[in-house]
Amino acid sequence: MVARWGASSLIQSVQDGSVSCSASNSLTGTATIAAVSTANALLVVRGNTTSDATNSQVDAYQTGTIALTNATTVTVTRGGQDNNGNITVYFTVVEFAPGVVRSIQTSTIALTNGVTSNTAAISSVNTLKSMCFYTGKQSNQGALAIGTVHWPYVALTSAVLVTATRVGNVNLEQPGFAVVEFF
Repeated sequence: MVARWGASSLIQSVQDGSVSCSASNSLTGTATIAAVSTANALLVVRGNTTSDATNSQVDAYQTGTIALTNATTVTVTRGGQDNNGNITVYFTVVEFAPGVVRSIQTSTIALTNGVTSNTAAISSVNTLKSMCFYTGKQSNQGALAIGTVHWPYVALTSAVLVTATRVGNVNLEQPGFAVVEFF
């Protein structure tokens, strides 16, 4: 079946992959993917793992945000350095056919110590044709008791605002987001 756009599919390509930060005090890591049009590509986080058994409760070492930094590179950034283990973030890149995606906006939102919610301004989107995706988080949280790590969520709360919210208010966390507006 041929779609309205003259293509057999509204999706050009789908790529699964992973990107790691090494145990050698690395704050960032990169992975190479097949070239995509960054204006039409959505990067989705599927989860992450760590090989750090020593600092199993140190959130800063075990989480990170990911970004499509150019047509062939996915980058992960974590909030703290650690000599004891790697962090690996798993992702999917979905590249849409031209004319499907109006815009993709990405950023992070700082949730500082004592703050449970904060916003980031974006260019105006049609909220009826837009989706907000979580792209991981950076953190400076040290060792905390199990169950006290605060996982924030992100939401498109108006045509020009994305809001990040968490239950606790300890330390700095920076959840990432991607807002995709479709035609």
